[in-house]
Amino acid sequence: ISQLSTLTPEQQDSWSKAIDNATSDKAIAQILQEAEVQAEENYKRDMKADAIQAIDDAVKAKEVIIEKSDLTTEEKATLKGNVRAHANEVKA
Repeated sequence: ISQLSTLTPEQQDSWSKAIDNATSDKAIAQILQEAEVQAEENYKRDMKADAIQAIDDAVKAKEVIIEKSDLTTEEKATLKGNVRAHANEVKA
């Protein structure tokens, strides 16, 4: 369980206690499988959060560049809207 680094400390404690209370090798194998699934879900959740943050940072950077351009207010608004729309598509 301690090797599943994407489990939270609370999750590791919970899974370790479940293993300690298991009464058969089959039960331990099932617990380990479930812990691995949870670790994978945690990893995916964390990666998605990191990706969303990177997208949001890129949107902010693009908006700064757009704002500094010589475009009209309407053109800037249109471009910013397009950037946000594309970002939202990717994040969905």
